[in-house]
Amino acid sequence: MNKFKKNLKRWKDEDTRTGNLFFLFTVENSGMTFVRAVPAEQIEDIETKKGDVEQEIAYWKDSTGTEKWETYDPATEQTSFMVHYASNQPVGSPWGEADLTPLLVWIGRFSSWLEDRVRLNRFRTAFMFVVQGQYADESERKARETAIKKDPPQPGSVLVLNKKNGEEWGILSANLDAFDASVDGLAIKKMIADGIGHPLHWHAEPESSTTTTAEAAGTPTFRTLEETQDDFFDILKDLARIALEVRARADKAINPKASITITGPDITERDNASLALALGRAYPQLADLFDREGIDDEEFIRLVYKMFAEVWKGKTPPKIKRKPLTAPGTQPQAVSPDEETEPTDPKENE
Repeated sequence: MNKFKKNLKRWKDEDTRTGNLFFLFTVENSGMTFVRAVPAEQIEDIETKKGDVEQEIAYWKDSTGTEKWETYDPATEQTSFMVHYASNQPVGSPWGEADLTPLLVWIGRFSSWLEDRVRLNRFRTAFMFVVQGQYADESERKARETAIKKDPPQPGSVLVLNKKNGEEWGILSANLDAFDASVDGLAIKKMIADGIGHPLHWHAEPESSTTTTAEAAGTPTFRTLEETQDDFFDILKDLARIALEVRARADKAINPKASITITGPDITERDNASLALALGRAYPQLADLFDREGIDDEEFIRLVYKMFAEVWKGKTPPKIKRKPLTAPGTQPQAVSPDEETEPTDPKENE
């Protein structure tokens, strides 16, 4: 009933749109918890301890101050409580800010600019036929106008006029100067891309035709996305920790301090080949240094993980066996192809 697989994406979308995630926990008698995300727009105010904005007490539903949700208290048995997570949180404020906040004004400007360009180009191509001729009176002119409106010339058709009638055809169109505004549009798109932290080629606007430039632009973006992913993992781990602590109250066999691990896919796989190459080149030297007791097990593991951009998170490193060092002059010598002998050679058999 928690439907985490379905709700994970919706939770992250809510965090992106509002910068705040409010989770309402409902606890059954067995200790089972049900988690539901409450829209941030339904929270009127966040009550905190006096003088400490980091300690939240309650979340008010309305401005009258009559309905609220209590925050989670590990020392109290609660049947219902709420937890709050804020992203891009300014100092001194319990509320977070949405990732889209700095982009909205420029998205609005880009939308208005694009609408103006479309409207301008539409009016530039709009025209009407102007027919000039000699008519006896106003009724004859109106009759001719009505006849043309009922059967106007189609695009690509041929119009043959009788010169004796003195009728001349022309086109009337708006004289609008639609100068090249691509530079303005690109400048606005740069502001949008800069606000979200994405390179322009991610938004169908390649600034350069070289792969090197595109890869260099993606490096800081991938780092930011990895940090965002880690922050979201921390939120999920905290939710699981709270559910475990609540369940442990009803079932003493459960360890509330059990280890909780959440993993996810790599943001990008483009650097896997280079990291594998770096590890392959550094490992023989690190292993030789370890065999000569220049570094211990913990330092050896740390350096190996560092070579492929990972961090060793274990508490105690595994016991690694050292290779025995070969005494100088006792290493086996390679046999040249000319010196190889057949297995049936008597000397080799001896």
